[in-house]
Amino acid sequence: MPALPDLPPRVFTEAQRHRVLNPVYEAPEDLPPITAQRLRELAAAIQDYDGEHLVVTDRLGHVRLRASGPIADPWTIALPGHAAEYRDGLFLHNHLVDSFSHRDVASAITRNMYEMQATEVDGGRLFRLQRPAEGWPRMSRAQVYNAYAQSLADVRSVRQPTRLDDAPGLQAWLRNAQHWTTEVLADRLGLRYSSK
Repeated sequence: MPALPDLPPRVFTEAQRHRVLNPVYEAPEDLPPITAQRLRELAAAIQDYDGEHLVVTDRLGHVRLRASGPIADPWTIALPGHAAEYRDGLFLHNHLVDSFSHRDVASAITRNMYEMQATEVDGGRLFRLQRPAEGWPRMSRAQVYNAYAQSLADVRSVRQPTRLDDAPGLQAWLRNAQHWTTEVLADRLGLRYSSK
């Protein structure tokens, strides 16, 4: 699997810098109440500090498949099953901290999921990435990686602390880098995204 390109920082106009700091995107549509309740219950069940877990359901919250990270690398799961099992489904998984990775976004788009959710293992935030009404952008996995890499480079250019003694800034960066990147990506690609 190709690595995420490490793109250099860019110099922005004030308007471009403002847009990176204040991206504009739509929030996901509400799920039916019974589905939202089932997903909350599933999220509570996979909040685990020992490894990554995933659950894929249909649009009503009925489980299609489950998986956990292997003992050798508990925070990495190769997606099990066939692409058809993910199509139009709801994909829920746990993260130690922060939002979606480039691999998560690429999987949501290339497997045509209805929605991907990530819950922090401490029960903190729930991140949602939902297919837009007009469908996902027509992009290959490599194109998604490049778009994510550019969003990350742009976020890094305006948000990453430059001083090692900036403990609060470094803590915020470690907790939010992927969230800020996904916000910028959602703005640029017209995706539905939220963090609660």
